Amino acid sequence: IDGVAMDLENKTYATFEELYPYCYGVASTVGLMCLPVFGAKSKLSLEYAVHLGVAFQLTNILRDVKSDAERGRIYIPLEDLKKFGFDAASWMALMKRKSSNGDLKNFKDLILFQGGIADSFYKKAEENLTSLDRKELLAPLMMTSIYYAILKKIRSNPFQILERKVELSKLEILFRLIGVWLGE
Repeated sequence: IDGVAMDLENKTYATFEELYPYCYGVASTVGLMCLPVFGAKSKLSLEYAVHLGVAFQLTNILRDVKSDAERGRIYIPLEDLKKFGFDAASWMALMKRKSSNGDLKNFKDLILFQGGIADSFYKKAEENLTSLDRKELLAPLMMTSIYYAILKKIRSNPFQILERKVELSKLEILFRLIGVWLGE
């Protein structure tokens, strides 16, 4: 509840250290609550759920930059925006497509950088997935396959998030779910 309540108070986060509790609160806690339902046994699955939740939320942040901006929110840390030549005002202008094409190179580099952070959390989650709980954690593995594919799509063409929400087709989702079910 505290994580979700942060949306009522915060419209920006200065650093990743400020953003992390939000990601933990809105996503990791859901995974932690689901572990007993799934029947996870390993203590490492706690770390798996935490890292996976952060990875999912960071993916959502990238996917939703435009719609978040329309609601006056910027979830990408302001220090990272600054590293790539943006402040809150120039970021919002870009989201409204009222900025120069010169900003697009910086935008691409920023989104690739943020995607790398999300990717690192997927890797941390995978490092904590044990063979003991692999079968029990089939549902999160399926979600990971879908979310990671969305992240890969965003990283392959960052500009698409300026136009629309990046999603997978129903067929892509079906193939991913079957692939995880079959252990591929």
